Amino acid sequence: ANQNSNLPWQFYPLTSKISLHPGENKKIEFYAQNNSDQPMTVQAIPSVTPGEAAQYLMKTECFCFKQQTLGSHQGMNMPVIFH
Repeated sequence: ANQNSNLPWQFYPLTSKISLHPGENKKIEFYAQNNSDQPMTVQAIPSVTPGEAAQYLMKTECFCFKQQTLGSHQGMNMPVIFH
């Protein structure tokens, strides 16, 4: 996970490594926290690394599909479900 260095948020995956079989659904979560003193709305730009893996990954649910608003100093887990 990477984030814009100008964004006053914490953002990181809650799981650093996974194993799965082809076609298996998997749910992982990221943690995001707005460290500013005001509500903020942001939207993640999804990407997969290495790029060759992107053709094998299909997200069925992702916080990156829409904008996310967090209040001042609010944090939350954000799920991604894929196969």
